[in-house]
Amino acid sequence: LKPSGPPLPPAVVEVARVANDPQSIVLHFTSVSYPEDRGSAVSGFVIEWSTTENFRPTTSFNTTLNARSVSSERLPSHDNIGKEFNKFFIENLTPGRKYFVRIAAMNDSGVGPFAPSQPSSITPGAKPSDFDSAIGVTIDALIADSTTSVMESSSSLRVSWRAPASNNGFHISNYLIEYWISD
Repeated sequence: LKPSGPPLPPAVVEVARVANDPQSIVLHFTSVSYPEDRGSAVSGFVIEWSTTENFRPTTSFNTTLNARSVSSERLPSHDNIGKEFNKFFIENLTPGRKYFVRIAAMNDSGVGPFAPSQPSSITPGAKPSDFDSAIGVTIDALIADSTTSVMESSSSLRVSWRAPASNNGFHISNYLIEYWISD
């Protein structure tokens, strides 16, 4: 009988936003192998995410993954040669709300300690939705009057718009207006 114990957590645990999906984040983590597996092969991972840093039961969610069901096309960095990367998508989150994520490995001896993600929290979201082309942007000529000179009126336009239908979780702080001069 060989001695064993619950495994150490993955050495690298990174969380990122998912492109074009304001309700999801992706967790990248390294596999756990000998000697970090503590003498018993890792059979799965427990992933927890929460809206609070202390992972209170009323604000936490979790899932258990079979070690054979996770993989990633990501290549290891020079610091992690020999480590295989895995990934897991956490979906149906609230855009604009901060989430904390952590992971633990498990083997026949039990669930090991949790490791927090880097960064320690992330807010899912995406760029605002596009303008509605039918009502989104209007361009008007400026009319010369007591506050607008004839010169200003002949060389200026007034641009107005409605905010996008969805900000996808983030406050809109700026608008970018582009224009070009035709030949």
